[in-house]
Amino acid sequence: MATQFLRVLVKTVAIRDEPGSTDRQGDFNKDDAVKLVTPCGGEVPEWVEVDMVGAVRAPTEEGQTRPATGFVRTRNRVCSLLEP
Repeated sequence: MATQFLRVLVKTVAIRDEPGSTDRQGDFNKDDAVKLVTPCGGEVPEWVEVDMVGAVRAPTEEGQTRPATGFVRTRNRVCSLLEP
């Protein structure tokens, strides 16, 4: 399957450690290209796993590192946050 990217439509999209989590790993900004770890077929699900390359990463405590991937929400009740 080909690599798939989504484009951020809003000011920022938070990257979480798992779907629905409150642990923020960083952000993608408007018009960033977000690389999906697992490409999806036709319809993009509400939560997708993404590569953190290009993200603004949240600071970590000394000695800790952030993983290379995280999860972003693609839509909420009001609008789409990302698009193919």
